Amino acid sequence: MRDHLRGLAQNPSTPVEILKSLAMERAADIRSHVAKNPSTPVEILKSFAVLKNKDVRWGVAENPSTPVEILRSLAMDEDRDVRRNVAWNVSTPVEILKSLAMDDNERVRRGVAQNRSTPVEILKSLAMDKSVLVQSGVSGTPSTPVEILKSLAKHEDGLVRNGLAWNPSTPVEILMELHIEAYFSE
Repeated sequence: MRDHLRGLAQNPSTPVEILKSLAMERAADIRSHVAKNPSTPVEILKSFAVLKNKDVRWGVAENPSTPVEILRSLAMDEDRDVRRNVAWNVSTPVEILKSLAMDDNERVRRGVAQNRSTPVEILKSLAMDKSVLVQSGVSGTPSTPVEILKSLAKHEDGLVRNGLAWNPSTPVEILMELHIEAYFSE
């Protein structure tokens, strides 16, 4: 019966008055959808960013309308998934992405690698990361420059090569090589 509340909570066209009402819901899943909604007022995002419920903080971290000062705070959150969502957020400023690119957690670094707003110099660094998971994030990101994709095409790990195969920016010659290798490696 209340399933429609999730829809209202995530719909960017939902009036602010309704979003404010939904922000008061006890159900964390409703509040997490409000947190993700780009139309949610900043005062609600600020109050949600300090809640104990990590699902709600995840939503604030991924919201493209979240102000920089909140993203900066969430980039230091104890929960790796909150930090990862900040890393994925296309509105996250470069200085925060630089910091998250050095995070101890490979999933956070992968989030930076997958962010289409990540600058080339950071992508170059992440392409040489010790983690194959991070390197696969770089190989699958459409904004990764061709020179980096070509260097990753020499990688032996299937996860990195899979990223290249899915990436619409991968040059045709690399896609051809991947296709041929798939048949001759069997």
